[in-house]
Amino acid sequence: MKTIFEDSFYGGLAGGLVGAAMLAFTDKPGDHLQNVGIGAGIGVIVGAVYGAVTTSKSLAEYDNGKVKFAIPTVRPEFREGNVKGQSNIVAMAELLRGKF
Repeated sequence: MKTIFEDSFYGGLAGGLVGAAMLAFTDKPGDHLQNVGIGAGIGVIVGAVYGAVTTSKSLAEYDNGKVKFAIPTVRPEFREGNVKGQSNIVAMAELLRGKF
């Protein structure tokens, strides 16, 4: 949770800064102050999703006698061609990880 919170916080800060910078490109910046809040909100959501994706590695993890469930990280993998010369892109995800 610490990583997700930090990523959400920094995403909100970055989004708020981008929203504030967008005020420079409007005719009447005082009428568009909601852009700062909208940018911060989008940044929080993107930061939370990024934190959740980077911290979860497998569907189930066994560590020190405890089983934890999470959303697995899906990684694309490029595999070389077969006899016909065709290449494949495969989506890989870990289903189980553990320390015994």
